[in-house]
Amino acid sequence: MADDYSITVTRDGIDNGQCVYNGSFKHVCNCWWDPPDAIPAGTYSGCSATYMASAKNSTGGKREAVFLPGVPKRTGIFLHYWPGKDLKVWSDGCILLLEPDILLIWNDITPKDGKNVTVKVQDHEPIPYDMRECTPGMRLR
Repeated sequence: MADDYSITVTRDGIDNGQCVYNGSFKHVCNCWWDPPDAIPAGTYSGCSATYMASAKNSTGGKREAVFLPGVPKRTGIFLHYWPGKDLKVWSDGCILLLEPDILLIWNDITPKDGKNVTVKVQDHEPIPYDMRECTPGMRLR
């Protein structure tokens, strides 16, 4: 069991990227969001593993999620389960993971509602234009 947990979401594409979890173990998985509703890049501290108030998981139980407080101009932002279809319907600004991935992360974080998770959302830096044509061993002028 870890005392502090971190999740880094790197947005590599328009609607997808990579999620890296560090707790009592490291886990790397894919993640998604709806581009028009994407939250601002930044570091969100005081996040918590919790249940969403009214949303259900695939078995009809309470949906496990990680809550992100303090997202500018937004409320109710989570990392949560997604069944892999209807991205716009499921995201609503949230970051989506496949159910096995969010459950693995959620089950590791204790206590629930502990405000002991830091979530960093970052945009992948594009390769500078003048570096796109470089090959290994090539000299720059």
